[in-house]
Amino acid sequence: MKKDFHFDKENELFEEQLSEEELNKAKILIKVIPFILIILILMVTLVYSAVTSKNAVSENEKLQESIKEYADSNKADKEISASVIETPKPIISEDINKMQETASPAPTSTIAPTLSPSEEEEIDFSSVSFDADAHLSEMMSYWEENNVEALNELAHLKHYRAMSYSLKGSDEFYYYGETNAKNMPQGKGIAVYADNQYYYGEWQNGVRCGKGTWMHYHIYDKVSTTDLYIFHQYAGMWRDDLPNGEGSEHYDLNETVMRGNGGYNTNLVGTYLNGMINGDFYLTNLYCDGNVKEWTAKASEGSWIYCADSKDKEGRMPVQQDIKDDGNYIWLHPSKNINIGVPCLISKNKN
Repeated sequence: MKKDFHFDKENELFEEQLSEEELNKAKILIKVIPFILIILILMVTLVYSAVTSKNAVSENEKLQESIKEYADSNKADKEISASVIETPKPIISEDINKMQETASPAPTSTIAPTLSPSEEEEIDFSSVSFDADAHLSEMMSYWEENNVEALNELAHLKHYRAMSYSLKGSDEFYYYGETNAKNMPQGKGIAVYADNQYYYGEWQNGVRCGKGTWMHYHIYDKVSTTDLYIFHQYAGMWRDDLPNGEGSEHYDLNETVMRGNGGYNTNLVGTYLNGMINGDFYLTNLYCDGNVKEWTAKASEGSWIYCADSKDKEGRMPVQQDIKDDGNYIWLHPSKNINIGVPCLISKNKN
């Protein structure tokens, strides 16, 4: 019985010892397991990041390749477009060539400036606002500086054109400048008329009188293939709202529509009577080949005085003489040698 008791006692002690050891192991595991878990989590995270990074690089490479392919394709399209832009079809040139081929040559004639008011594109200016005083004041400052380039730019602005267009079909004008006691233009001032016409200079009793400059802009929103004239100016003396006394006319031409062998008036310097040529004149003509010739002439009340009584086979008579060759003339038919003056000029006193 003692033996059994001892065995049981030892067994009890053994069991107690095992429980204590297991408890110690458990305590160790409790401390170690969190570190193991952390390590495992870190390892999983690193593996996932590596895989994701690899996939991202792969996707990025694919994206870069796609961008490059698009860029190359777009570049090719641009190169094709550029080549088309650089070599446009010369429609206007072809039309002009046809005009030149069908035109009858006139080696000793001049194409006189018989203008009609410039035909503007049908634009709705009703929605375009303008301030006549402000616009004319701005233009006047440039005119006083003789800044022709700035004047040209202003005249082509839409609100300036709307201002002029509002006067279409009338001989009225907007005015900015000095006035007399009756509030009529008197002294120096500027005015705008219909058809993109402007005047800057001296006034008396409400009309142009004294020294002044008139400008007429032929403005188009599309390239004109018919109108020869781009710009026309008269500068000189005025009386009763018309050119009277010494003055000069100048024309800027649309050279793309010039045709034949005749000359085109570019400058006329002489004297005027009620807007008509009257007295001695010096002229320059421009030709299609780029040459410029100088001429002299005499006029009386809107008609050139003939240099001789002779006529050519078409009934034309000599009206202007070559400065360098007194045997060379410009010829004009008598039916066209009437009422020659400053064309297109809008004036209340114009016949």
